[in-house]
Amino acid sequence: MALTGQELLDYACAQFESGAYDAALEAFILSYTKEYEKEWVLETIYNCYMAGNEAEFQKNYELWNTGEKPPYENLTLDFIPYREGEYYIFDKEIQNFRGVFSINNVSCTERTEDLRQMEFSALALAMYWDWSNLPGILAEAKFHKIYAVCQDMNKCSSFFKIPELADYAEKIMMFPGMEEFRRYFHEHTSVYLPKICIGTEDGKKELLEIINREHEYRLTPEGRNTDNVLLTIGIPTYNRGNLLLERIKNLLPMPYDAEIEIAVSKNGMERYQEEYEQIAEIPDARLIYFDHGKTLDATANWRHVIEMAHGKYVVFVSDEDDLALEALEHYLGLLEEFPQLGVIRAKTMQQHAQISDRSYKKRGLDAFINLFLTQNYLSGLIVRRKDFIEEDFARLDRFSDNKFYRSYPHEWWCAVLSRRGDSLKEPVILVHEGESAEAGKDGEVTLQYYATYESRLEQFDGIIEFLHWYTSGDAEEIVLGLEYAIYKTVFLMNMARQLGYDCEHFKEWVERFSIKAMEAVDGFHLNVEKKLIVLQYLHDRCSQALEEAADKE
Repeated sequence: MALTGQELLDYACAQFESGAYDAALEAFILSYTKEYEKEWVLETIYNCYMAGNEAEFQKNYELWNTGEKPPYENLTLDFIPYREGEYYIFDKEIQNFRGVFSINNVSCTERTEDLRQMEFSALALAMYWDWSNLPGILAEAKFHKIYAVCQDMNKCSSFFKIPELADYAEKIMMFPGMEEFRRYFHEHTSVYLPKICIGTEDGKKELLEIINREHEYRLTPEGRNTDNVLLTIGIPTYNRGNLLLERIKNLLPMPYDAEIEIAVSKNGMERYQEEYEQIAEIPDARLIYFDHGKTLDATANWRHVIEMAHGKYVVFVSDEDDLALEALEHYLGLLEEFPQLGVIRAKTMQQHAQISDRSYKKRGLDAFINLFLTQNYLSGLIVRRKDFIEEDFARLDRFSDNKFYRSYPHEWWCAVLSRRGDSLKEPVILVHEGESAEAGKDGEVTLQYYATYESRLEQFDGIIEFLHWYTSGDAEEIVLGLEYAIYKTVFLMNMARQLGYDCEHFKEWVERFSIKAMEAVDGFHLNVEKKLIVLQYLHDRCSQALEEAADKE
């Protein structure tokens, strides 16, 4: 048999007196819904449950920095503290309770796979007003910026009085209608457009139409804004306009605009000039194209990509390689999450396919070790532009006779930049390389000039000169640098042998390298113990290579 309003009220008062405040509130609200002594009951609820909390609610709401929002006095919902993390919703417009809002429903909601995969882009939401029906979307505000179009701003905004929602509210911005949503992004072209639309079918459709129109606008010179570019796709190119044209065509469908740009530094005047002219005329404002009108040193052309960029970071991509567009969401999220990163080596389909686990190292020696002598291929190398510009790497051109510098200037860059920022190797494929080896007349693999035994030994000399310049006498850096140089050289010589290069003289070349390496060790100021460590390492690597070669004979 149901209790009367009087019985409920008596029970509520008794529970309150005994300290059972949750049970008392439940009974007070039941009594209120039965319209028994409504004014007295409501006044009692506010006096007993809200009086000590109202100031905190108002302070929390005022701290919510979301642009335009209704003034506090216009909010039409109040939240009566119930159990921990739970509030009864009271609608002041209809003078009635609208159920319970639970922060636990938000924090315990599992993310959907679709939203997990969107690591960077914001969400657009079309809603009426009730956030208690959208715990999964609120939960996403921990990970995404959310732009919500609300039909009732006074009710919708009321939720952000709740103290436990403060961390979620930081990334939520609301609009009273679709036109206000459209105008905001049209006027603030440096703000990234949301890529995920949520709501009713009609609501999602309208949001998507607005986003697509604004995206197209941002591809025009009038709508282009470079103030907030996070990543520049930097493509140095040399006499391969035919390949570059295909790369650009593959990049243009990207859904990003203010986040990204494509910077092309064109080098060489001999071949495929017609294709270069076609690229220069592409009507997409994300594309920055510069024709030097002459032939440059390759390293100078690579540097120019950085100089002409607007992005906080620049990823180098060869004109023969394609970016994996589906991976951009991941890498943009990574750059946003870890702004302290100075250098990122992204996994590629071939040249850096061995990266299987994330390797994050703090700046300094750890970052140096993480990256040194691992940049055999430029594509997929991401650098923080500010550091690169401030280092003025043109100063390294005095090492133009150094074979290591001429072949791998980016190794020098990474070493220097490791002192400025953290480093990361990331096991998500960002680059699909084009063909890097050419077949000879009989179908055999033709070894590039820089991969012969002779060239590898010349490059080793260059690495030694680099270590003298870079380490400034630091014994730990010297030992690690020498070990890496020995490992890398033996590895590359062994790779040339495996490709069939001068196999019959491999042993002599390894012995020649061993002598050269011992002389190099003597050239550093190391104590006997540290020299012996390096020499033992040299012996082990060379012996292993010779044993492997003997096994193949």
